[in-house]
Amino acid sequence: MFSNISDQSVRVAVNDTETLASFCAETVPSDPDAATHQVYFLYCAGFIKIGVSKGLIRRLKDIQIGTPFPSQAVMLIRGGRITEQYMHFLYNEYHHRGEWFVLGPRLRAMIVAQAPPECLEWLAEEEAVHRAWIKEQAAALG
Repeated sequence: MFSNISDQSVRVAVNDTETLASFCAETVPSDPDAATHQVYFLYCAGFIKIGVSKGLIRRLKDIQIGTPFPSQAVMLIRGGRITEQYMHFLYNEYHHRGEWFVLGPRLRAMIVAQAPPECLEWLAEEEAVHRAWIKEQAAALG
């Protein structure tokens, strides 16, 4: 499990396979920022933040400060604001607030199909921890 966001964990989240490159090119072929920016999918306590950054490591560290649970980039794709907005549109049914989305079935399926195995292992561990925490809280409330 990743204890914090580091250069290594960001590199692990980057999946430069032909499949992912194809996925990006097919979804938003006219994104002018695709060469310099990345759209990140950050998991935290049952939610996914879909955001964009040019300076990804710093951005993820800044976000971690404001989250009450561990968070981790589980997938990255090349793209800028256009790609980010397209992803927000695709998964609008799961929109929660701002750039945060509930990790609903379609969004989860896309991440499972595209993300590297190391990130999927972390995601499975964190989902289990979050489910256990929810059960504990529910039991405490009676």
